[in-house]
Parts: sequence; structure tokens; C-alpha cells
Amino acid sequence: MMRINTTVSFEISNDITKELLRATQQAFAQVAGELTGRLDDSVSGNYWPWPRDSKRFGGGRDLADVSKQWREGSFNTGSPRSIVDSGQLKQSRDFSLNTSNLTAEWNWNADYAAAVHEGAYINPFGDKSRTVQIPARPWTQAVIEGGTVATGIPVYPVGENLKKYIRQRTG
Repeated sequence: MMRINTTVSFEISNDITKELLRATQQAFAQVAGELTGRLDDSVSGNYWPWPRDSKRFGGGRDLADVSKQWREGSFNTGSPRSIVDSGQLKQSRDFSLNTSNLTAEWNWNADYAAAVHEGAYINPFGDKSRTVQIPARPWTQAVIEGGTVATGIPVYPVGENLKKYIRQRTG
């Protein structure tokens, strides 16, 4: 399993006041919460170009209904599109926040998380006669740094927002 891990942390000096430390910890928690929302949106939103129409999994009353929809092509999707297919990748996200150490960590633990994030060549459904390229969709980079093929994902200014929220709490 290849998971994706993203960590944001800050160091502060030991000689700050308790008031400033508390304000910094609260501001960091706010930034981490906002960043979590942005990361989730970068997976769920229709931001990512895709090189071809393809079928995606969807709902149905039963297996026969799903199979019929699949054959009829009603799952086709175009571009741009979200990363979400079955929802497993999105649901695999774990989040850990430690305000004492000013560290936040996000992990996506789906077996294929790295293949989606970094791109990969696969044999669909184990068919060794076909190889398909899965384009990279680096959702963490899109939110934290930018510079990806995604359209419409604004970079989240972590440092700027942390300073702003600290100032709001300290006057």
C-alpha cells in the first residue's frame, strides 16, 4: 500500500508569553481546519483534467441494475472531473492535530492513493494485454503550493493566514 502523507508544522521560540502561545495554538487549529476543507474539496471538486471519457462507478438498486447502467454507458464522465470514483480514497483520509507541537498531519490510506496522486501505469482489471496511464492528480500540492494541472483550486496561504489569525486573537 502506498499512502499519501502531508504534514504542516511550525516552530516557535520558548520565550513567548502564555497569551501569545495560546493565540498561536488556536490560530493553528483554525488554519488546519480550513486546510482540511480545502484538501477535501480538491479531491471532490471538478478540477482535474482527464484525457478521455471513461466509465465511473455509481449507484443502482441492485447489481443487475448497476451492470445494465455500466453496459449502457450511463457512467461516462468527461473533463474536468473530480478524483472521487468509489469514494474509498476520499474516505481513507485521516487527520491528526497536535496544537501543543503546532503539527497537523493528513494521511490518505487507500491502496491506490499514491497512484492517483503521483500518476501510474496500470493494467485495468488485471488485463495484462492493456496498459493505461493514470494521470497524476497531486491534490495536496494543488492546495499548498499550486502549479498543477488542476483548474480552479486556489492555493491556501498557510503562513499568511496563521499570522492573520494570531493577530486577530492578540489585538
